[in-house]
Amino acid sequence: MHALACACSVLLACTVCLMSARAETSARAIYRCEAGGVLTFSDRPCDSNATVHELDAGTLNTFEPTPVQPSARRAVPARKSTKKAAGAAMAADKHKQTCERLAQGLKDIRAKQRSGYKASEGERLKARETKLKSQLRTARCG
Repeated sequence: MHALACACSVLLACTVCLMSARAETSARAIYRCEAGGVLTFSDRPCDSNATVHELDAGTLNTFEPTPVQPSARRAVPARKSTKKAAGAAMAADKHKQTCERLAQGLKDIRAKQRSGYKASEGERLKARETKLKSQLRTARCG
């Protein structure tokens, strides 16, 4: 448990140090406290024994990226999406054909149900109708 508290304190200290090192406009004090044998760092005094911790900015690893001039940016040409459009059109056409085929099958079943048929054929027609309705819902046909 003591190791976990120590690790959390070190993590908090590193975070506070990095945040304060990067905040050039508002230099805030970091307070170092020791309570119950655990060393902690905070942006507020922990107790009356808190001391101000001076940060050595020379030991921190920082990276300052070079600014990119707007004129130096290369314009990226717009990609032609003819293949995507053609693929989407083919998929839409295939979906439409599937929906039409399922709807026609359902119409044929219903036409057969309206005409005369035997009981055994009626059960087969009813099962086929249920299956076609399910396929229509699965294919999301309107």
